[in-house]
Amino acid sequence: MRIGSGIEAHAALQALRADPADAVAQARFAAHQADLGYGLLLLRYVGDPSAASSRADRRGRVSTVPNVPVLFWSFRVMVGLGLFFILLFATAFYLSARHRFEQNAGSCGSRSSSLPLP
Repeated sequence: MRIGSGIEAHAALQALRADPADAVAQARFAAHQADLGYGLLLLRYVGDPSAASSRADRRGRVSTVPNVPVLFWSFRVMVGLGLFFILLFATAFYLSARHRFEQNAGSCGSRSSSLPLP
């Protein structure tokens, strides 16, 4: 349980802040320092991680899991918009190179409608 080890590291760190020469606290911190970040996750829910309840522990675990469907679809939308912009600029370049940019009314509407896109 890495959150439990992180709680131990946080307690040892607090002891080291009070007395930097404490050898027992230094050894305890050295044993658990890799998991300090997991204990610091609980600071969002409680003031002292060593006094955290199982509910705060559970909330700390859940807070690290991202919302996967939102990430999945936002990435797809981002890629789709990128492909749309590539196509838009390729079409604009082609029309400009052939001196037909002003004659094509449809491209003007697509350029204007894509202005609010990111």
